[in-house]
This record gives sequence, structure tokens and C-alpha cells, in this order.
Amino acid sequence: ERLEGLEINQTSIASASIGQVYRARIRSSGHEVALKVQYPGVDLAVESDLKLLKFMLNMSDLVPRGPRMDQIFIEIRDMFYQEVDYHQERAFTETFHALLSSDARYAVPRPHPEFCTKRVLTGDFMQGVRADSELVQTLSLDRRNRLGRAFLELYLRELLEWRQVQTDPHLGNYLVQVDTTGEHDRLVLIDFGAVRPVPEDFLRSYA
Repeated sequence: ERLEGLEINQTSIASASIGQVYRARIRSSGHEVALKVQYPGVDLAVESDLKLLKFMLNMSDLVPRGPRMDQIFIEIRDMFYQEVDYHQERAFTETFHALLSSDARYAVPRPHPEFCTKRVLTGDFMQGVRADSELVQTLSLDRRNRLGRAFLELYLRELLEWRQVQTDPHLGNYLVQVDTTGEHDRLVLIDFGAVRPVPEDFLRSYA
């Protein structure tokens, strides 16, 4: 019911780690949005998949057994459950949208809660290309350096200032908006499924 107000293109435009991404338009306003739709049954498969993985690793003797390995699997399990929690991802997206809204070097899609469900995450459709695309790679050294500094500063602010870090920072989770004037290239942050709070005691030692 919640998605009836959308005109959805049935052809996916991208694959997410646990779902597909579709382009859509809000019927009442014409505003373009992107829908991240979770594959059916992903949340139900977490426990069985982890048990199978642990069994295979134990049988192959590829990793040492013991409390340390148990702790690693607890961490992996928590990460999987966070990835399938679209309500939490929406909250992190809203947080980072607010934190970066005044910095012209970054763009974060604004979520549309009225079109979000447990397995559908809807936000502004963001134009951009991958950071390893030819368009970005052929930019001048100065422009690529500015993008690199923006990436690094974003990480340091996440860690040291906001204490909330995107722990899955591969190139599929970012886009680059290349400015035709050459002055205002922007990083687009499009995935917040793996944001982790940084405990104060860890941060003290790390810093």
C-alpha cells in the first residue's frame, strides 16, 4: 500500500549487496527517487548461512578455533543483521544527510519515510558515476586530489568527530558528481547499511 504513490520503473538500475535498486517517480510531485528493495527471505537466511560457513571453516582448518573465532562470528552476525535492518539504515541516512547538508563537497540522498518499509528503502535519486570510472580518472590531478582529500576528511570526521563510521567504504557505496565548470565536484554517499558507532575507549586508544 505504501508504494502506491510511486510510479516504479520495473528494470533495476543497480544491485545492492542484499537487494536491487529501482528508479521511481512520486506521482503527486514528479520527484525522482531510488528504491532499494531487499531480496525475499534474506533476513531469514542469516543464521543458517552463518552456521554453514562456520562448519565449512572448521572442517577445512583454514582458521584457528577457539574464543577468538567465536567473537569474530558474533561480529559477522551483528553486521549481517544490521545490513538487513532498513529502518536503521534509514535513520543513519537521515543523520548523515543532516551532518553534511551544509558542506558542498558532499551529497546524501534524503530519505522519504512515507515510502519506506521493513524491506524497501526510498530516498532521492542521485546522479553520479563511480570513482573508478573513466570520467573521474581523466579529471585533472588537482580535481582528483580535491576528491581524495574530501574522502579522507570524511573518514576522519566520521571517526573522530561524529564517532559513526561507514565500515564498508568500497567504491560501490559512493558516486561522484562531476561538475561541468570544474569547480564543485561532489562525493555522493549512497549506502549506510554498515555504519558502526565508535566506542569512546576504542577511540581514545586509536587516536
